[in-house]
Amino acid sequence: MSPVFGAVILWLATVILWWSGWKEEAAGGIPRRAVAVFLVSWPLFVGWGLPLTSSLSLNGAWIWTIALVIAIAWKMEASWRWTSVSAGLLFGSVYLLLHRVANYPFHWSKIAAPWGAAILIGVLAALLLRDAPLQLLSLSVAIAISEAVTAIVASRLEAFVPEPSLEWTRDWWVAILCARLCSWILAGFTKLKRREELNIDWRRGGERP
Repeated sequence: MSPVFGAVILWLATVILWWSGWKEEAAGGIPRRAVAVFLVSWPLFVGWGLPLTSSLSLNGAWIWTIALVIAIAWKMEASWRWTSVSAGLLFGSVYLLLHRVANYPFHWSKIAAPWGAAILIGVLAALLLRDAPLQLLSLSVAIAISEAVTAIVASRLEAFVPEPSLEWTRDWWVAILCARLCSWILAGFTKLKRREELNIDWRRGGERP
């Protein structure tokens, strides 16, 4: 599957979930208007690129994503902002190791490399960071680290010239959706556990000696 096609499918799934009532779970602290504007405008930027050099350009979707991330990070408290960036450095190291460096057996490389690394950092973000803004910032930093290192290596080694690809945006959507899905599942388990504890306390309170 083409990375662009995969990213568009994931974006479309997010749009459907958003406008079908999954706003609270998806936003998780991010202003709903900002999420709606981002989702509506994202496909307009995918086909546009900002040329930086003769052989290097920055995709419009990256620019639009960076704008959203900067706006969200600007409203964060400084402590939470640096916590998210630190987590992003950790996730980026894991993602870079699994996605760019590690060698996989032939039969597993096409599955583990494109999807496994993005899913893993999404799950890690859900486990270590509770709110959607923190997850969004950390995962964006993680993907950006991988792309920056790849671009630096490509510019240093003339023998290694990767074809232009929007693989990052597909992995970004995979990581974000996995993080929000896992957060929703964990929140559901937490609510269920609290409900059971309340029922137990109520039963104990109703008992008579």
